[in-house]
Amino acid sequence: MKVRNGRAIGVIVASVVAVACILTAASGSPVLEAAVTDRTVSSSLIYLPLVIRPGYVYLPYVSKVEVIPEPYNLSAQDIVLQLSSMPPGYALDEEESGPVDLSDALLQMGAVDGYEVTYTNFDLFFTGTPYVYDLALVFRTVEGAHSYIQRVRQNIEDDPQGTLVSCPTLGDETVAGRVEAEDDPYIAYAVAFRRGNLAVGIGTGGLSGVAKFDDALAFARKALDIVNGQIIAGVRATGSEGNRSQAPVEPAPSWMITGARQRIRNLWTVLLTSES
Repeated sequence: MKVRNGRAIGVIVASVVAVACILTAASGSPVLEAAVTDRTVSSSLIYLPLVIRPGYVYLPYVSKVEVIPEPYNLSAQDIVLQLSSMPPGYALDEEESGPVDLSDALLQMGAVDGYEVTYTNFDLFFTGTPYVYDLALVFRTVEGAHSYIQRVRQNIEDDPQGTLVSCPTLGDETVAGRVEAEDDPYIAYAVAFRRGNLAVGIGTGGLSGVAKFDDALAFARKALDIVNGQIIAGVRATGSEGNRSQAPVEPAPSWMITGARQRIRNLWTVLLTSES
């Protein structure tokens, strides 16, 4: 017999549980207590937590679980780090932010949209992570996004100054690495993760020995929260133009900041982009 709705399932389960309780009580053995939940569902299925305890049967309300199908149809601009999600002191570098000119390699992977943002906080030049970069890419397929993550891994392995870094899994798959400038005291970290057909690459940088990988990981987690929120909401982000902070005071000399900006950007660009 085919079961077509939650009520029918509840009736059948209740009958089976009632018989089980009677047989168990009659045998004098302890009554079974268990929790059964099937959370691997599609939009057309339901899950039913079932708890059997001594003396009674508990059948909670059966609800339908909606699962958003892949590929996710989102705008790359909506899944980058927003200024409102950045720690105080960071400002958007408008010259280094905007739509991405997709390379031939990314197009071959099936990329259809890309957006990048760069945030700076020069107060942290000698004490932390003054540069944060976020690249968001939307691919036609999950396989395309997976290819991008693999390319980032290959970029890290191929770079003479690159080293893979152990990292917790974010989203569906993650790769992380660091690269140090050969002739400059700078270091950059990269964390790239995939969520379905969406890929995000986070790059951070600063002075070697001062900028830490933990900062890159923290920003990557923030980026994943934004991606998950957009997937759930299914709507475009409203942005936060009206709350943009003023440029911070520069504790480091301007000539040092100008030189470091491009050198550090070059470090993570090698890891997170695919030009060939």
